[in-house]
Amino acid sequence: MNQKVQAVLKLKVEQFTEIAAQEEAIELATIESAKAIRKLQDNGVTMDEAADSTGLSVNRLRAIIKRAEELERLEDEDDSSESNMLDNSSENI
Repeated sequence: MNQKVQAVLKLKVEQFTEIAAQEEAIELATIESAKAIRKLQDNGVTMDEAADSTGLSVNRLRAIIKRAEELERLEDEDDSSESNMLDNSSENI
């Protein structure tokens, strides 16, 4: 393969790796934000009060919680899928 093509491919892989890392950081921050919002709610803080103190709208806070729930559900599904694959592979041994 020509060196220019290899260099471009290497750069693309590096860019995609960086994007994936940024996406993961955003997802982790979303989950942590949702945990903080839930903790406020557990301590009797209303969504309106949380919105006022954070500068975010109530709708945005709810969207953060909803997205975190989706991410947690997907993570649980991935964990379950991996567990099933491990169970199946051990049965074949």
